[in-house]
Amino acid sequence: MKDEAQSQRSWWELKIEADPQTHEAISAYLFDLGCTGVLTHDHDPGQLQAYLQADPKLVEQIEAIRKHLEKIPSLFPGARMPTLHVKHVESENWSENWKRFFTPEAITDGLLIIPAWETPPSISSGKVILMDPGPAFGTGKHPTTKMCLRALERIEKRRSWDMLDVGTGSGILAIYGAMLGACRIVAIDIDLEALRWAKRNAELNKVENRIHFANIPLEKIKTRFSVVVANLIYDTICALDKHLIRVTSPNGDLVLSGLLKDQVDAVVQRFCFEGLEIREVDFMEEWATVLLVKTNSI
Repeated sequence: MKDEAQSQRSWWELKIEADPQTHEAISAYLFDLGCTGVLTHDHDPGQLQAYLQADPKLVEQIEAIRKHLEKIPSLFPGARMPTLHVKHVESENWSENWKRFFTPEAITDGLLIIPAWETPPSISSGKVILMDPGPAFGTGKHPTTKMCLRALERIEKRRSWDMLDVGTGSGILAIYGAMLGACRIVAIDIDLEALRWAKRNAELNKVENRIHFANIPLEKIKTRFSVVVANLIYDTICALDKHLIRVTSPNGDLVLSGLLKDQVDAVVQRFCFEGLEIREVDFMEEWATVLLVKTNSI
C-alpha cells in the first residue's frame, strides 16, 4: 500500500543548468529541502535533475532555491549564474524511477559496479561492487569517482596499508579499499544520511567489519594513514590542505579529486609548496584527479 500511495503523489521536476563545480553545493541544498535524490547526466554534465513532492510549502521552497542559485557566482568565482526550470509531473514515483539511470559500469578491467537490485554476474576474475547510493553521491559513474577508483588500483600498496576516505558519500571508495586489501579503513562524512547509506553499501559487499564510518570532521582525526582519498571540491580541498597533509603518513599517497582541469595547477602548487611531490594527474572530461606522495621529511 505504501508503494501504491507513493506512486500517486504529485511531484515537481526541477532542472538546473549550472557549472559542474557547483553541483555538490546545489545538491546538498536540495537534499536539505527534501529532495530524495539528484541526477546528473553523462550526455549533459551541466544539468542537475531533482524532484520535490507537491505540498503547501512548495512555492516557498522554489523561491528559496532561486535565491540560493543567485548566490552561486559569489560562492564560486567564475561560475555562471544557474538557471532553474520547474515542471509539474503527475504520479512520478521518484524513489523508484531514478534507478533506471543507474546501470552497470565497468570502471577498469578488474572492477565492475552494479546496482544492488540487479543480479551480480558470474565472472572468473576481477571485483564487483554492489551499490545502492540512495541520496548519497558515488555510483561510480561520475568521472571523479572513476578516477579515484583507478588511482586506488595503481597506488603501490605496502605489505600492510591503511586508508582514510574523506567525504565518503556512498562509501564506494572505502569499499574498494577494503576489497584491495587495506587492513584498516576510516571513512568520514559530515552528512549523517550519507553515512547511513555508506554503511548499507558496506554490508551489501560484506566489508562492514573492515571499515569504520564516523561523523567527524577531518580536523578531529589524529592518526595518519598510508593512503588518503579526498573526492571533494576545489574550495574544500584548499580549506583542508594542511589537515590532509597532516593525516597522510610519510611516504604515503594523497589522492585529490573533485577538481576541474583548470584548477589542477593551483592545487599542485599549493600542495607541492608544502613538500609533497606530484606522482600523476588523471583527466576525464572536464575533471581531474591528482595523486601526490608525501615525502619522508614532512
